[in-house]
Amino acid sequence: MASSDITDNLTTDPLAITDTTATGSTDPVLPLAISLDQADADYAPGETVGITTTNVSDGGTFTFQVAHLSAGADGVLGTADDVLAYDLTGTGTPWTVTDGGAGDLDGVVNGSIQTSWYVNGDAANQAFMLTATDDLGNTATTTFTDAPKTPPTTFAYADTHIDITADNTISSGPGGAVFSSRDTAIFHNLVTGSSGTGNWSVFSQIQSQGSSSPEQGYNSPDGVLDEKTSSQHNSVILLNGLIKVDADGTIDPNGAYYAFRLDMHQTGANPFLSLDSLKIYQSTNGGLTNGDFTSGPDNVGPPPAFDFTASGTHVAYDMNAGGTNHSVLMDAEYDSGSGGGGDVIVLVPTANFNPANGNFLYFYSAMGFQGGGWQDTGTFEEWSALSNPAPFSVSGTKYEDLTGNGKTADDIGWTHGPVTIFIDEDNSGTLTAGDLSTTTDASGNWSIGGLTL
Repeated sequence: MASSDITDNLTTDPLAITDTTATGSTDPVLPLAISLDQADADYAPGETVGITTTNVSDGGTFTFQVAHLSAGADGVLGTADDVLAYDLTGTGTPWTVTDGGAGDLDGVVNGSIQTSWYVNGDAANQAFMLTATDDLGNTATTTFTDAPKTPPTTFAYADTHIDITADNTISSGPGGAVFSSRDTAIFHNLVTGSSGTGNWSVFSQIQSQGSSSPEQGYNSPDGVLDEKTSSQHNSVILLNGLIKVDADGTIDPNGAYYAFRLDMHQTGANPFLSLDSLKIYQSTNGGLTNGDFTSGPDNVGPPPAFDFTASGTHVAYDMNAGGTNHSVLMDAEYDSGSGGGGDVIVLVPTANFNPANGNFLYFYSAMGFQGGGWQDTGTFEEWSALSNPAPFSVSGTKYEDLTGNGKTADDIGWTHGPVTIFIDEDNSGTLTAGDLSTTTDASGNWSIGGLTL
């Protein structure tokens, strides 16, 4: 509201009177506003978008929804024909938050709502629109992206780069190996498509000993070097348990490669990691540990150095054989979390392995020695091998319920002739041709072997 100035004739204080020639309001309603917690509005898979709405009525309620934003017919994002879709994880699922309510992250009735949205792995290289609607139907929108990060250009030591930082990239490496990033035919055949018989068995986890530092280790449960101490996920693997594949990842009994998968756990803000050494050993000894190897310093700059000194151990594959240093440049932002599809697949020629050199395989790797943006920034990295599931057996005893009160200490094993025990594969309730079965012995004992998970 406008005013014209006059003067109080007693105090000479200025007064304001209504100017009837102008209209307006002295208390305008501010428009709804929505903001994100990163200035560049760009988020990587595994990150969380921090969302704040302001100019909310105290105690007001907002409904939020994220849509996948795609370029329209003109192929240019940000023009009038852009298309909203709800085909990616987390899109098209609205959520409601009340100012000061349980979903408001600041927990205070203050005219502002704070909430968040998790960026899933399938969001890579995509754009999104966030819409916030209050309980009166007023809306505010903003956009954000999941654009790929730019790889660092600084390296701590000179070498030959094998760059697979881009999605859908396959690169030939030294010694006939093949290195694949996400979304290639290799990944489709081994991870996202049908992988045939076999599974991915984790055999090695390594984790740097400090923040943003290099890491190295091999598959020993003893926690040597930078291994994450876990006997469950650090174990020697067997050559005769590996599954052969073709160059495109198709499982083939006569295939020319063995497949190994790396799952990285970098932060979303720093997804890059260098693989600076990869050595696979065959051995007749299944218990190599501390004292059976030599290794170089665990610090940025020099290429890592490692070798087993134990007898009966042979190098089957060395990424840096012949004195030429290599670094595989990798990007973890195309897959988030643990397990799942993983980030990199390495195919190693089967011709490198000689069964006469031993059935036990030791897998040494070193990462992050290129320093800077190529160091470890998250938690652990883990390797898994495409292998035949380990067979196992189940066994037990059939008892005779002498007292009619269920299994108790006074019952004895069944002695009245063989009883058939079977695994009901088809859930038919009866023994059929496809079920595995056995019979009890003279003491009621039984065992069924040859099972796989």
